Amino acid sequence: MPKNTKICFVFSTNLFHGELSKDRFARFVKGGHLVRCLNALSQIPCSISIEGVDMELYPELAAFAQNPGKAEVIGGEYAHAFPNWLHTNDRKLANLNVGIGNGSDHPVRFIAEYNTYPQPLAQKIADSAKEMPAVYAVDTNTAIYSDNQSDGIVPALAQRFVELNGVHAIKNGGVLYLRTYSKYMTPIINEGWFGFQRWREGNAEAKKTPHNIVASIENQLKIAEADGVPVIFITIDVESCVIGSHHGAAIYEEAVSALVQSGLPLIGPREAYEVLKAVAIETERPHRVLDRNKWLGHDNQLTMYNTLQEVVSRLCDIKPYTGRSAELDRKLELIAGGSDGFVVYKYRIDDKIKLSADHGELLFGGENFDSLMIQNAIMQYFLKQEPLMPQLQKLAEKSGSNSLAELFLAWAERMGV
Repeated sequence: MPKNTKICFVFSTNLFHGELSKDRFARFVKGGHLVRCLNALSQIPCSISIEGVDMELYPELAAFAQNPGKAEVIGGEYAHAFPNWLHTNDRKLANLNVGIGNGSDHPVRFIAEYNTYPQPLAQKIADSAKEMPAVYAVDTNTAIYSDNQSDGIVPALAQRFVELNGVHAIKNGGVLYLRTYSKYMTPIINEGWFGFQRWREGNAEAKKTPHNIVASIENQLKIAEADGVPVIFITIDVESCVIGSHHGAAIYEEAVSALVQSGLPLIGPREAYEVLKAVAIETERPHRVLDRNKWLGHDNQLTMYNTLQEVVSRLCDIKPYTGRSAELDRKLELIAGGSDGFVVYKYRIDDKIKLSADHGELLFGGENFDSLMIQNAIMQYFLKQEPLMPQLQKLAEKSGSNSLAELFLAWAERMGV
C-alpha cells in the first residue's frame, strides 16, 4: 500500500440535475435512496457539496449537513450556476450565490461543474474569508491564463493545466485551486466505480464488484506515488447511482463497505487542503472553458442564456439588495441561472446517449424536464410579470406526485412566492 499518496472522494448532489427524470427523482429523493447514500458516505472521510436551494427543498439534506459523520460538507453555492454567467451583468448576484450558499464555513468550496471564479469574484471571496478559500480544479479543459488584459481583449493562453508537471495546486487572487489529476481519477471512475454500478449483476464475464473499485484505486495510487503526487481527488455525483445504474443506493452502501475494509489511505478535504496549500505555487489564473461545450452549443441554449442575461441586467437596475422580498427575488434569479435546464435543451437537438448495463439499457439526454420548465417559468415571472405560482401549480399537476415540480411548488409556497 502506498505510504505518501492519499485519496479524497469528492461527492456532490444536485436535485435539479439534468438527468434526474421523474422516475429517477422519485426513487432518489422520495424513495429514500439519497438518504441511504448520505448515510453510507458518513462512514468515510470524504468531501460532500450540497447546494443551499437543495437544503431548502429537502430538509433531510440540511439535517445531514449538521451531522455528516466522518464526511465533511464543504462550502457550497446556493444554486447550480456558473459564476462567470452570473458575473457578466451583475457581480453582486455572483457574490450572492457564494454568500448565501449552504452555510458551511469549510475553506474548500464547490463551484458548479468545477468551473473557476472570474478574477474579481475570486478576490472578493478571498478578502472576506477567514482563511484562504480553495476549490477543486479539474485539470482537463482548464488553462492558465495571463492576467495582462485591457479593453476587453481576451487574455492570452499561457499553458494547459494538465501540462504542468509537478504542480499539485495553484494560488491566484487569494484562492487555492486543488488539482484533481484526471490522469489517475478517470480510470478509477470509469473502470472502478462506474464499471461496478453498471454491471453489479449479470453474467460472470461482465459482472463487477466493489473489489474492482478498490483494485483500480490501488493501481492508480502506485502510479501517482511514483510520480510524486500527494493527493488524488475522485469526483462523483451522488445522483450517479440512479442515473448511471439500475441499483440506486446499494452502489454506495456496498462501495463504502469495501472502502472501509480496504485500508486505503482515505482523507477528507480539510487534510487535503492543508497538504496542498503547503506545496501550491503562485501563478496566473486558471480558467476552465465550459460554456460552449455542453451548455451553449445550440441556438435554443443561446436564446435561454440571452433571456437569463436580460433578467439579471434588468432586475439589478430596479431592485435593491436588501430586504426580504429582494432576497427572495435574488434566490429565484439564481435558480433560473442554473446550468441544468441548458442540458435539457441540448438534447432537444442532439441524439440521446444509450449505455448498456446489467438490467437493460440506460438512457441519458436531458431527462429532467421539470428543471427546464421551472427555470423558464421564473424567467417569465421577471420579464413579463407573469405570476409564478399558477405556472408552478400547473407544472406540478402535470408532473404529478414525487416530482421536482411538486417539491419546488411546496418550497415556493413556504417562501411566499
